[in-house]
Amino acid sequence: MITSNIKALLIEDNKTHVDLIMDLLSESKRIKTSLETAGSFQQAQQLIQTNKYDLILADLSLPDSRYHETLKKLVKLTKETPIVAITSLDDQDSINEMIKNGAEDCILKTQLSSALLERTIIYSIDRYRKGRVTRQRTSELECLAEKARLISWRADARTWRFTNVSQSAVEILGYPLVFCFRRKWNFSN
Repeated sequence: MITSNIKALLIEDNKTHVDLIMDLLSESKRIKTSLETAGSFQQAQQLIQTNKYDLILADLSLPDSRYHETLKKLVKLTKETPIVAITSLDDQDSINEMIKNGAEDCILKTQLSSALLERTIIYSIDRYRKGRVTRQRTSELECLAEKARLISWRADARTWRFTNVSQSAVEILGYPLVFCFRRKWNFSN
């Protein structure tokens, strides 16, 4: 039972890995994937600029680009497309760094299977779309708050540092904007 037709770009320089991923995707019962491949960042860049993809599967270590550099360039280039890193790096710090820098998910090459690939693709696209809607609604609410001259702010829950302060809050409360962002606030009693 196919539930989705997905246009994806696979960025991978190892032909054996390309063939494996293509075989695993062909076994999927829930998704049908139209897959294009690129063996270098430059080749991927050309494809991304001329095509729209639902998902990018990317080995971040390429002949013309390395790990974090590759991911940063991909995120900048594909603002509306989720990226799933396919990696040989089997340490949690590297995976956390990839997620922090814009990968929607990571798959270890040693754990590749049809079921894992299928599930990761479906969930990554779904999470990305829901996140995009959330970001869009947040932006709309902030715009409405400004128009209504409401005081609003957003802070990082771990550090209590402001990530957004409305212009109305600055004008009404009298704190300069730079003061709001530099100061560490303590709201716990």
